[in-house]
Amino acid sequence: MKRSILLVLTLVLLLVLAPFTLAAGTGETENPGDHARFYMNGTIYSIFQDENGQQHVTSDASEGGAALPEGVSYDLEANTLTLNGAQLDVLDIFYEVTDETGNVVDYWLPSPALTIVLEGESTISAPSNHGMFIANGVNATVTGDANSALTLSVPASDGARAIRVEQNCTLTIAGETSVTAVITGSFESEGYAEVVAMGVYASDLTVQDKATLTATAEQVENNYSIDVVSGTMTVAGNATVNANSTLVVGVDDAAFILDGQAQVVIDDMDEGLLLNGADVTISGGTLDIQVTKNPFSGDYASSGIVCNEGSLTLEDGSVSVSAYNNGISLNSAAMTVSGGDLDIDLTAPVDYNTNYDDDGNPYYSDYAWTDG
Repeated sequence: MKRSILLVLTLVLLLVLAPFTLAAGTGETENPGDHARFYMNGTIYSIFQDENGQQHVTSDASEGGAALPEGVSYDLEANTLTLNGAQLDVLDIFYEVTDETGNVVDYWLPSPALTIVLEGESTISAPSNHGMFIANGVNATVTGDANSALTLSVPASDGARAIRVEQNCTLTIAGETSVTAVITGSFESEGYAEVVAMGVYASDLTVQDKATLTATAEQVENNYSIDVVSGTMTVAGNATVNANSTLVVGVDDAAFILDGQAQVVIDDMDEGLLLNGADVTISGGTLDIQVTKNPFSGDYASSGIVCNEGSLTLEDGSVSVSAYNNGISLNSAAMTVSGGDLDIDLTAPVDYNTNYDDDGNPYYSDYAWTDG
């Protein structure tokens, strides 16, 4: 159910992700390095240095000088944004800004490499649509110590994302910090609708060191914790990823990499890890998937891992799947187990009455996965 609908939607999404354009800007290309801009709480803040090297802030909401929101500071020379107990409604970050024809008309950062330092506990509570939007070539690293945290929340609505990353960006969550993306509440829709806590499109996501990423979406029919389209998701070091609904990776050279001592925990009621043409490599760490029967799906099979084409390779580490009736479903996908531990526990295994499918391909001995 999820797998077929989502695959079509991700293909459509790629077509509409033409270079993001923004009306704000000078209309003439400015040189990166001499200023920065951020969209926060409905206001565009501009930071620049005068000829004496003094840093100043202006905004589109005031004619004179301005101050960044409380708890927010920025170092132009270091290209470092610090959130220290900040409480924001929205945070938008871009590197290049283009016009309707795709020409660069402005730069919002002095360089693509932006560091976001978390101190204490900060929140971004958006009234709708998205909490944090990173786009157009930004290479952002969110870092902080074990006492730092950033929580982003958005009310449930079709298309809402607590975190949205797109158009040739990278987002790295590092250090010992904790980032939580939450879709809150529920909504009614007459047609297909979805909620996604974190969407990463034509971009890469990395969680490393001792950082923690938690993605939580409302338990509705089409809910996704993390959706990575045409990009790579890497979890390494001693990092932890907690996902309370389906984690999706797929389309056009997509990949999922688990390494080191990292841990990924997925808890869903339909499909845990959904792979659409993605290549998955597990060379360390732990992948723990818990899937219960989907109350929306009737007799539809619930699977721990669904591979629609692509490949699944277990080289080292541990994969544990607890599912209702399908552990791993391979749909024109290749699976290789050369090391590590694979443990599959099914509540109500599908009884195929044979260890081979119609093409003579063997099923796993306890019907833990299918190859169809």
